[in-house]
Amino acid sequence: MGGAALRMQIKNWGVTPATIIASIVQIDVRRAGEALPRTPPYRPAIARGTFLVTQASMNWLEPFQAGDRIDLAAAIRGDIIVRVIGYVEYIDRFGARHHGRYARIYDPERDQRLIGQTDAEFASRNNLVFETQPGYNDDIPTGRVG
Repeated sequence: MGGAALRMQIKNWGVTPATIIASIVQIDVRRAGEALPRTPPYRPAIARGTFLVTQASMNWLEPFQAGDRIDLAAAIRGDIIVRVIGYVEYIDRFGARHHGRYARIYDPERDQRLIGQTDAEFASRNNLVFETQPGYNDDIPTGRVG
């Protein structure tokens, strides 16, 4: 997949401001039936330092890394499972640190255009579905600052 990127967003869904201190998003490719590790295999995070008020968000395009080569035909056949995994580290307004984890699975069926679907509807589709394995989608407190 030459030139591919993920459209990413970190949004403050909470009721108080927060400072994003680090995040990572990456591709995880495994053979169909191959189990995910209990602990997500993250690369080192990227330092951020972004302040977000309630309901504010930061958006960016995350390019695929050179090692993230995906055999799209194998994904469509179901031979491999492609996931987007990542996390965000943030400090809430009260000085509590949090680790928010994210994981979604690529669903190639969602890339099939529906009859009558407009260009705008097709362009705004989300072809990623929720990963249900524990430890991949949560928000856990990790301590206090200071």
